Amino acid sequence: MNRSSLKKKALSSIAWSGSIQISSQVLNFVFGIVLARLLAPEVFGLMAMLLVFSIVSQLLSDFGFSASLIQKKEVTSEESFSCFVVNCLIGTIFAICLILANSSLAQFYGEPFVEVLALAIAPLFLINSTCSVPTALLSRELSHKKISVIQLSSVLLGSLFAIVCAILEFGVWSLVVQQYVTALLRAMLLLKVSNFKVSAFRLSSVKPLLRFSASVFTTKVIQQVAQQTDKVLVGKFAGAATLGFYSRAYYLTAFPITNITRVVSDVMFPVLSQFKEDISKVKEVYFRLVGMIAVLTFPILIGMAFLAEDIILLLLGERWLPMTKFFVVFSLVNIFSTIGQLCSSFFLSQGRADLLLKINLFTQPARILLLIIGIQWGIEGILLAYIFSTLVSFFTPLLILTRVVLKSNISSVFLALFKPLLASVLMYAILVLSKIWMDLNSPFMSIFFFGATGAISYLLFMRLFKDASYLELESLLLKKIKFRNC
Repeated sequence: MNRSSLKKKALSSIAWSGSIQISSQVLNFVFGIVLARLLAPEVFGLMAMLLVFSIVSQLLSDFGFSASLIQKKEVTSEESFSCFVVNCLIGTIFAICLILANSSLAQFYGEPFVEVLALAIAPLFLINSTCSVPTALLSRELSHKKISVIQLSSVLLGSLFAIVCAILEFGVWSLVVQQYVTALLRAMLLLKVSNFKVSAFRLSSVKPLLRFSASVFTTKVIQQVAQQTDKVLVGKFAGAATLGFYSRAYYLTAFPITNITRVVSDVMFPVLSQFKEDISKVKEVYFRLVGMIAVLTFPILIGMAFLAEDIILLLLGERWLPMTKFFVVFSLVNIFSTIGQLCSSFFLSQGRADLLLKINLFTQPARILLLIIGIQWGIEGILLAYIFSTLVSFFTPLLILTRVVLKSNISSVFLALFKPLLASVLMYAILVLSKIWMDLNSPFMSIFFFGATGAISYLLFMRLFKDASYLELESLLLKKIKFRNC
């Protein structure tokens, strides 16, 4: 595939994947709000206690084979089937481990019902393990439209089932049903639409992939254990209700990361892998993406922090107001996460999974240590530890990526981020002054007025600063509008 056609396919993939992913997340967001109004924070906290292990097992069962299959130039049916079998075996092992550990988990959290809940969700580990290989095969073909449609369909049906169960007062079982319907439908559709074929299982087909996949696997294990540590500690020391507030705030504020950074990363990994020898091109793509992601996410996240209480009151109601402090902190910290998460795709696309592993061997244990220290001062300590650990996880890979892989310097990244960040900070200052002048009592009116004020002021500042990334996005949008009107 030549560079021109590759670029068109990549842009098409980002457009399709982005639009459908956003649609999926908007629906998930809406259904999540409905469920939050129907179910108590304690219910979400109980489920979050165990979904921590489900998320980790989902990544562990893949063993890094997805990244290996995407990065490999050609993949045989034997290789894909052999990886699939290994993934399923690992998923089964983790399901059995959860079943055996259910009583211990209930004692750890001090929640007797966790014992029953662990038995109920254990089979999800096996179901989720069947998705990795077919997803990788579709990703290799840049068929992100199919992946996104499947995700949208499974989320839609799973959420509808959950809402019906919640209305029927099934409590936490509503969320269990949601997980099963979503996982089963996603697995069946991925297996059906991908080029996955049943073939002979050969361990010899898996071994050549292990060198790359082992580094990816170990990196993901370290990352996920570190990323879920805060939820385990909150559940253990603060209880189900506080974990419910914490996990919902984390989910809601991750919206820009899920719908912008992750979409771009998922699409660009297979694309960058196809011209990894051209480091100047890779560097150009990186700085363009960093600028564009900053332009889109910085004002959204800072605006969300400013409107936190109004957003919670309007969407979830008064009983969810204790999550306000979590919402504000996560919104502001995610400014770094939106940019930091882009690094992994560039390390992997250049075949530097080994370097990414070394970085995570430093940043993630540091994160766990900070969180363990932070819990000594309660929730406030956890939040401070979360902030510091995110900064460590942001600066370390960014410094190494720019200097070692891209042969550039970190100051170039900050130059790309400076104008969007300055415009967002000035936007926040205008919002603060506006609130002093006009303090609205209605959450809806506050979001509408201050949202419009923030958007207009940010766009004006970006035009004034003549930011290259903003102007490029504006040009692309205008061309799209003109094309549709023709």
